[in-house]
Amino acid sequence: MDTFMTAAGSGTAWIIWGALLVGGFLQGSAGFGVGLFAAGIMTAFVSVKDATLIILALTIVMSSYVLIRLWRHVRWTMMAWVLAGTAAGRLAAYGFIHRFGETAAAKQWLGFMLIAIVIYLCLRPRIESRFQSLMRWNGTAAGIGALGGFIGGAFAVGGPVYALYFIHLFQDKKEYNATLQAVFILSNLFTLALHGSSGDLGGTFWLYTLTGIIPVLAGVMLGSLLFRRMSRTAILNWAYIIVALSAVRLIWS
Repeated sequence: MDTFMTAAGSGTAWIIWGALLVGGFLQGSAGFGVGLFAAGIMTAFVSVKDATLIILALTIVMSSYVLIRLWRHVRWTMMAWVLAGTAAGRLAAYGFIHRFGETAAAKQWLGFMLIAIVIYLCLRPRIESRFQSLMRWNGTAAGIGALGGFIGGAFAVGGPVYALYFIHLFQDKKEYNATLQAVFILSNLFTLALHGSSGDLGGTFWLYTLTGIIPVLAGVMLGSLLFRRMSRTAILNWAYIIVALSAVRLIWS
């Protein structure tokens, strides 16, 4: 309780909670986005390792909220190859985080990663139209899983990689969203189990994970309720600008 009261009296905690609220809103409206938005802001105050693990834990909370309503639409057999690749990617990310997760260089690498993902998202329609024929190949599924698994486990921004694959694999948006959230839950539980066994889940992790549940759930609920009434493109464009500015700060700090 004393730790919470101390955090509540600091500007740092409120900035982190605000980033999680907005990230939750993006997650609720698009199926991903909390890591993409919050990672660059949170790493101004905590290490890349702590920010990544906090976001992964809170993504489990948000994805569970979504999956409670959509679990009947999960296509378990369709994501087997993705999960196999994800496991390999998360193991590689585990080694990366242990070696570089608390270094200044990791923040710069995160900055470059954020800029690369924003550019990718802006170009996604062109990319998708050229590679549709490869999307149903098992090797593509494993490769997508490995790439998304590493980026997600190392920097908590792997959501767009999975979204690219699932949005082509499923015609039904409920199947897309449900299967995407199931992958997030299983892969993040795997990563947290690895780091928990190594004693990486310290005081900072527990403080912002437990206190971050309310803002991320509030964001997800608002995103789920309001995304049909608002321009998701405009929301995402503003988010990309903020992400890009956060990335520049990380690179030059």
